[in-house]
Amino acid sequence: MTSPDADNPKELLAWAENIGLSEQSQAVLGKKLESLKVHSQLVAARISMAEGERGLAIESYSTHLLLLTLDEDRIRCYLTIVAFDDQLRDLQTSLKGLASSRKLKLDEVSEEVFKSLEATDFSHSTLIHEMFCQGTPAILSQPSRLDFKVKVFSGEAQYQEGEDERVNFRELNLFQNVVTDQLVAMLQPARDGIAGRDVFGKLIPAGNKGKKLSIRTGTGIRFEEADGYYFSEASGMVRYEDNTLWLETTYTVKGDVDLEVGNINFVNQVLIQGEVLSDFSVQSGKGVEVEGNVSGAVITAQDDILLHGGILGQGKGRIRTEKSLDARFINDASVEAALDISISKEALNSRLGALGKVQAKDAVIIGGKLVSLGAMRIGTLGSEMGIKTEVYLGEDFRNLNRTEQIRNTLSQLEQVVEHQKSELEEKITFWQMDRAKENREMENLEPLLSRFEEFRDELERYRTTWQEFELLNQEPSAHRSPICWVEETVFPGTVFHCSGEIYKVKKVLKGPVVIQGVINVDGQLSIKVDQE
Repeated sequence: MTSPDADNPKELLAWAENIGLSEQSQAVLGKKLESLKVHSQLVAARISMAEGERGLAIESYSTHLLLLTLDEDRIRCYLTIVAFDDQLRDLQTSLKGLASSRKLKLDEVSEEVFKSLEATDFSHSTLIHEMFCQGTPAILSQPSRLDFKVKVFSGEAQYQEGEDERVNFRELNLFQNVVTDQLVAMLQPARDGIAGRDVFGKLIPAGNKGKKLSIRTGTGIRFEEADGYYFSEASGMVRYEDNTLWLETTYTVKGDVDLEVGNINFVNQVLIQGEVLSDFSVQSGKGVEVEGNVSGAVITAQDDILLHGGILGQGKGRIRTEKSLDARFINDASVEAALDISISKEALNSRLGALGKVQAKDAVIIGGKLVSLGAMRIGTLGSEMGIKTEVYLGEDFRNLNRTEQIRNTLSQLEQVVEHQKSELEEKITFWQMDRAKENREMENLEPLLSRFEEFRDELERYRTTWQEFELLNQEPSAHRSPICWVEETVFPGTVFHCSGEIYKVKKVLKGPVVIQGVINVDGQLSIKVDQE
């Protein structure tokens, strides 16, 4: 419908006539529109109609104009009153008559409107627009549905901003880990629809009955029908497809761990059928199996880690397991295992630490550090080029790591102490020269004393750290087995360590070779080398 032109009374009359203005009312309204005030009020009344409202009835009386409009669902009827005078004659009578002519069902809302009109001062309120009556909307039927209490695996990334307001595109948040007996979903029952009525009292149908959803319970999910609750029977991730709800206890990646998969943090077993690309991480509450290679990534697991390929660490690859690691090769990476490390081909320029055994009887280990609390069996150590390869017999890599931290701390403390000592000596020298020259007491004594206190504290830290360092190297271990069997060759450049003792290989040792830490007749530990 075309909006009326506020400057054209004919357009306003045409608009009112289109709604249903009677011929008698047209004559009355035509006269009233000669008044600029009435003209502007009628324009305002037209504008006050909300979007979607349509005219139901309009009539003009000697003192007022009544307009009834409906919303598009015919659930609400609105009343607009344009007052021509301060006193409106027969307002309620004319309003009830207009409503009756359109067969409106008046209700409690209508009664409230009539009461409020009695107290209205039309000398101030010349335009009124409010709800006049309303019906009851239909409540449509709803099928039964699942209300998930955890994030179900969907394959759709949900990126989040970090504290630095930057998005890490390696964190996809594809699912939520669940544990045993966790509530994962609730079944919301189907609901039948409830019919409604419009402002004319006509029935609004609610549609069909609510459809009952047939949900199949798969592996790892328990359904308690009395409450409509679904619980997990193990740890893992929840999946829902084709009305089937199940739990996966192994997270299987059918390809590479890349930007489409993102970092993995899974409470159970992880199987990767491709590679783990650089700068990604895999965390598992159980074990990890990778069919391809691991390139510059981080893998941590509470159970065994099995790498059918190996690790191309690029200086940043880190592997840590609370059980054992089995890999074909380890290059330029850091590996820590609470039990054993097994290598079938080679380990190059890597840092390897095991609290159990090292099994590498067919492998070549060149460069880096090999630290094992248990026995080691290796194919070849070092290379013809004399690359330094350090082997620690019967050592706990955790203590070795801590020892290196302490050494770094000691080095830093020595530098700080030496600097403070030089600075203090310099200040005292200048003070003595100044005092001898002018025969006066030293000024600003407090800052100098404060620095002296700092100097003393640094010395105390130095002594404490040194004592910790000494005690650490004296701690025994019941699982210690300081022995290494080499099947093929030990090349010069290989260095063996055992409780502070050092043995440097000066010439090629052909295997089988046994290197072990032994206690001699004097009770002193030494490193013994036997060639069979």
